[in-house]
Amino acid sequence: MVLQGTMNHAPVRILIDSGAMGNFVSQQAVDRFSFALHDVPHIPITFANGTTGSCNKAALAAYLRFQDHEEHLDLRVVSLPHHDIILGKPWLEKWNPHIDWRNHHISFQNPDTTFLVHKLQSHVTLPERKTPLAAGYDLTPSEEFTLAPGEQQLVNTHLAIAIPPGHYGQLQARSSMAKQGIVVEGGVIDADYRGPIKIMLHNQGQQPFQFQHGDNPVAQIILIKIITPAVTEVPSLPPTNRTGGFGSTNEPLIACITAQELEHTLQPEDEMYLCEITESGIVSTNALDPRVRPLLAKYQDVFPEELPAELPPQRNIDHRIRLTPDSSPPWRPIYRMSPVELEAMRKELDKLLANGSIEPSVSPYGAPVLFIKKKDGELQMCIDYRALNNITIKNRFPIPLIDDLTDLLHGAKIFTKEDVEKTAFRTRYGHFQYRVMPFGLTNAPATFQALVQDVLRPLLDRCVVVYIDDILIYSQNEQDHTQHLQQVLDLLRQHRLYGKISKCEFFKEAVEYLGHIISTNGIATDPKKVEVVKNWSPPKNLKELQSFLGLCNYYRRFIMDYSRIATPLTDLTHKDVPYYWSPEAETAFREIKNRMTTTPVLCIPDPNLPFTVTTDASDFAVGAVLQQDQGQGPQPVAYTSRKMNPAERNYPAHDKELLAIMHALAKWRVYLHGRPFTIYSDHATLTHLKNQPNLNAKQVRWLGKMQDFDFKIVHIPGKQNIVADALSRQPDLKVLAMTRATLHHHLAKQIRQSLEQDEEFQPIIKTLQGQPVKPPIPATLLKHYSLQHGLLLYDQTRTCIPKGPLRMQILHDHHDIPTAGHQGIERTYAAVHDLFYWPRMNNEVRQYVKTCDSCQRIKASQQSPAGLLQPLPIPTKAWEQVSMDFITQLPKTKAGHDAIVVFVDTFSKMVHFAPTKTTATAPETAKLFFDCIFRLHGLPQSIVSDRDAKFTSKFWQTLFKTLGTKLAMSTAFHPQTDGQTERANRTLEDMLRAVVSYRQDDWDDHLAAAEFACNNA
Repeated sequence: MVLQGTMNHAPVRILIDSGAMGNFVSQQAVDRFSFALHDVPHIPITFANGTTGSCNKAALAAYLRFQDHEEHLDLRVVSLPHHDIILGKPWLEKWNPHIDWRNHHISFQNPDTTFLVHKLQSHVTLPERKTPLAAGYDLTPSEEFTLAPGEQQLVNTHLAIAIPPGHYGQLQARSSMAKQGIVVEGGVIDADYRGPIKIMLHNQGQQPFQFQHGDNPVAQIILIKIITPAVTEVPSLPPTNRTGGFGSTNEPLIACITAQELEHTLQPEDEMYLCEITESGIVSTNALDPRVRPLLAKYQDVFPEELPAELPPQRNIDHRIRLTPDSSPPWRPIYRMSPVELEAMRKELDKLLANGSIEPSVSPYGAPVLFIKKKDGELQMCIDYRALNNITIKNRFPIPLIDDLTDLLHGAKIFTKEDVEKTAFRTRYGHFQYRVMPFGLTNAPATFQALVQDVLRPLLDRCVVVYIDDILIYSQNEQDHTQHLQQVLDLLRQHRLYGKISKCEFFKEAVEYLGHIISTNGIATDPKKVEVVKNWSPPKNLKELQSFLGLCNYYRRFIMDYSRIATPLTDLTHKDVPYYWSPEAETAFREIKNRMTTTPVLCIPDPNLPFTVTTDASDFAVGAVLQQDQGQGPQPVAYTSRKMNPAERNYPAHDKELLAIMHALAKWRVYLHGRPFTIYSDHATLTHLKNQPNLNAKQVRWLGKMQDFDFKIVHIPGKQNIVADALSRQPDLKVLAMTRATLHHHLAKQIRQSLEQDEEFQPIIKTLQGQPVKPPIPATLLKHYSLQHGLLLYDQTRTCIPKGPLRMQILHDHHDIPTAGHQGIERTYAAVHDLFYWPRMNNEVRQYVKTCDSCQRIKASQQSPAGLLQPLPIPTKAWEQVSMDFITQLPKTKAGHDAIVVFVDTFSKMVHFAPTKTTATAPETAKLFFDCIFRLHGLPQSIVSDRDAKFTSKFWQTLFKTLGTKLAMSTAFHPQTDGQTERANRTLEDMLRAVVSYRQDDWDDHLAAAEFACNNA
């Protein structure tokens, strides 16, 4: 029985042979896939055809897999003409599988482990009956013969109509023949073939069967659709034979089918297999350049979906850890872990011990284990090697010079870039030690670079450039490039180094490498390095202009004629000069940005000189600059900044500054990985990061990524951190208010018309327009104003309102209408202040609210004597604790409501109001709770209420106990202990009294507006 499988992730044909006295691998497969061999004692070999030979080589602990079965076994190397591997009697005795020859099944003793050799899972179609197509797919004998009972014979037949493109044909017996005991061995025919076909017939009946030339069909072909145009495989089928494409032979061949892209690789008499159609979970070959698909099919073992679960071979390059003199072995205490982390660690240890990556140790060194969470939520172990790295002597390994690349790549037109994955794993628990190089060690990048350069040494500087795990293959034409790529893949296969297809680029005319764009036109600066400066928007006020000029002044010595170019901008910073963005200022702004983002300001990095990274974080963004001193002072290599997402804006200051560092490390890994550098930050506590004992989960995750870099953090005063500070505080990155009212065009028109006659604001407007006024406006006052679309703005966001009825209209809209809710002085002032400005606004708002007739009539005094009771615990997040109370005995509305249930979030003070009835039952109240609170915010940890029967009933107690919510009862007969809800009750009652009709039967119509007013105040 023949199977399709893999040996060390290379595709092989496996023959299960009960007559073989050993397990063997063919010399041809060894040569083809460069399997590692070992010397073994000499033994004589006698083959099935009577010839003899010998064997003194073996592939030890070879990783063999077919379908779901996998194992490690030793294979003797012999010359096999038709198969890659023979599994003989020792293998059968070891596993004792059950082989079902009729159904082509192999099953092992584990009932859950069954491997189907013959199983097709494809879309099957049959031609309609009584059509020429159906007749064309019937197979009739081409000769006369008799088939005796129990006999089998190869029979010549003929296929009249070709298999359509995108399909292949499967042989199947006619039902009329099957009833008489005639069985047809299965087989397949590929697309576009028609002509003679040899099929194997079995007579399993009791009588001989006579076949006539051109008589009734003995078999038929059904069509099976090929799902993808790439290499298409189904499990192995029983032997069949046919001509056309493969040639003709009297011996049965294994049936086969290939994709159209690989038809040119098929040779006469090739033995092929049809395997199950699958779709790759990594990268579809259809998305790759068609020129590389044949190579990927040939070298699929170099790009495995999973790395082999075995030790890598012995390398010429070994990793060494050399410590500083007089250093003592670091021994760090084990970090406490949750049960989930302990279970994950135990599974990882079992896995690493099984594949030989680690072993028990009695070493005096000991590093603790940390856990980080991947993007998919899976836990990953990480070793805290900070103490060991601090005392390790750093290796230095040079990266290629950009100038050298220019010479090496001169004339190259075709490029391919690859990322090589390391085969090591990282973990540390109890006392184990690695047998392979783990991640996280400070010199690991240099060791790996030395290894890759040693492997690719025959091709270095001829067609390959290497930096750590980046391989750049360059050629002058496609033909040479295909040959160069094949040579690199051969070396990777020989040394068992693997690539990740999703991180590779093939046959490109331009690629990004080491922070530069390499193409047929030479080497250019990567636009991503300077886009943060190029996209800088014009400053809207003096403060934003000063921030931009601070960045420019830092590099002004590299900009020719900087003072002359920047004059229109620097003039705006002078005392008593109004801020007016003129066309001259815009021209100067664009010219400076252009010069800031081109050489000689932006320097070409020299890998032999150290880099510095300066980072900073504001409340809403992070920024960084990569610099290098090449003899003229620090020059920028690249800039970067980005906005924080909502979650990041909630980070404490320490984590925000750490986020800026992580962003810079990820952005400039190609420059910083594998070499020492310095990070400057104005956050002093970061200098102790490598020795910080207590880390939160986020810091642990970041620390695991930082261990790949060799850096030190140096504190720099904030006043000296000019560039990174400016990058993190760009106006485009600033987070504005979550909601911002927009002026209605009618109101904006009224404001413009009123401003033309306003004596208070006209002098300011004329000064901004460049007209002289007497007396002149002081610069300290003028700097707050700007003109935009005919409106006068104060501090860029607040519209100036002239004297007159417009101010009263704005106060009315922010206090009297239902959605304003007749709020008090402070809340009304805050609402108006966010959008508008006029002098002495606070006094006018105070006077307006105090003289509001509705407020004086309906609002009760809020003063009450102080009590002795203790407040409830303060919650730590929104909707963790909810206060609930009723306002009852209200006038009945048209909908029949006479009560209101009030929900208040203790943390955020957000409220929800719901109309109900004084006679509402406990289930009805529970429904209101779910509709108003649970639907929007989930269940709180506790609910505060008074001793109302609705809350103390058995229903509530049972409900909260089931849901895990604790009912925190307030002090008996003292509703002010739940002061938040009582205060909300009074506010709501005041609002409703101000808007309810004289009949007081429509108050439930105003609850939504009142809720909006309370939550928006």
